[in-house]
Amino acid sequence: MPEVVVQGGEEASYFATMVGTTLAQNVEAHPEKFDDFRSVDADVAIQITDLDLAVTLTFRGDRCTIRDGIQGQPRIRIVTDSDTFNKLSLLRIGPFGLPVYVDGPGREVLRAMATGKLRIGGMHHVNTLNRVTRLFSVV
Repeated sequence: MPEVVVQGGEEASYFATMVGTTLAQNVEAHPEKFDDFRSVDADVAIQITDLDLAVTLTFRGDRCTIRDGIQGQPRIRIVTDSDTFNKLSLLRIGPFGLPVYVDGPGREVLRAMATGKLRIGGMHHVNTLNRVTRLFSVV
């Protein structure tokens, strides 16, 4: 089973703890996500602009380590506000394991991208981005 470790333990930010808990619960509740977890093999940064928070997720095999702040050179970097970040988890996953952008949550995410409220660096790493999207989708 995958291991999600929040570096710093009780000293870690509530955001790092929340991201770690969400990731661990999603993979535990949906064992089919374990293949995506093991296949990411990259650093992913998430920056929440309105709360001045950031974390880096380092996926290596069966382990993901979550650290406060932007660490190293993440392959994917998500920069957004807290409301939009929460909406990302509502993206449905459709055929071929791709996010669905034609329903309400999908259109909101596209609108956020079009208006600059959501910026994603490393979008050309499509496989990594799709895997991370599937890991955090709760619907």
